[in-house]
Amino acid sequence: ALKMLESGVVQKIIDGTSVLGMVMMGVLAANYIKVSAALQWTLNEQQFTLQSLFDKILPGILPFAFVFGTYYYFQKNGFKVRQAMAGIIVIAFVLGIVGIL
Repeated sequence: ALKMLESGVVQKIIDGTSVLGMVMMGVLAANYIKVSAALQWTLNEQQFTLQSLFDKILPGILPFAFVFGTYYYFQKNGFKVRQAMAGIIVIAFVLGIVGIL
């Protein structure tokens, strides 16, 4: 057991399980966070929606952007959950009023 600790095998196992954990968190975020754009416009009598364009380019980009933006906020400003929740609510409210979300 001591040889395994000294050889670094245990650290490689820990690193591998950390990566697996991060992948699982990404899968959970992609499945449970639902963000869609409601913006629509008509061009030459054809209806376009922003969400359908996002889905054609990269499906799931809005939930990914939401999670990444929240992660970036926490990295930049520290783990301030109340401020993050207030910011998310204000941004969602404003984007909802404007008609983007």
